[in-house]
Amino acid sequence: MGVVTAIPPVEQTPIPTGAPKTGMMVEQMAMAVAKNIVNDMRNSPDRYAPELSAICIADMGRDAAFFYANPVIPPRAEVKFGRGMWAHYIKSAFEKYFMWKIKSGNIAPFFEEEGLKLLFGTKGVVLCSDCSGAPGSPC
Repeated sequence: MGVVTAIPPVEQTPIPTGAPKTGMMVEQMAMAVAKNIVNDMRNSPDRYAPELSAICIADMGRDAAFFYANPVIPPRAEVKFGRGMWAHYIKSAFEKYFMWKIKSGNIAPFFEEEGLKLLFGTKGVVLCSDCSGAPGSPC
């Protein structure tokens, strides 16, 4: 399915590039597409768009760095970041959880969405009130 939302460059650079994308953002995009396909099959006019928030944990040996941005495209409403051994343990636990999730075939367990809402206030995908927005806009 790939990246399904055109995200404009965040700033001008000597070499034109788009905004970076995390796995979470791509997952949000794919979930919005899947919900929209279901709505098409049900003849529902409702449309979903990805929230484009990002959580990333970069493993660095025995250390790790963590960041959360919502939305990724500036101006951001919220940014959290940190570095330490705690992030390394969270990354290891997430890898085990992710592999379990894929092996079990339950790629979108209900508790995952609820956990993200509880911890970060993020929804992943949002129902659009007007889907004629510019590329990179919420809808």
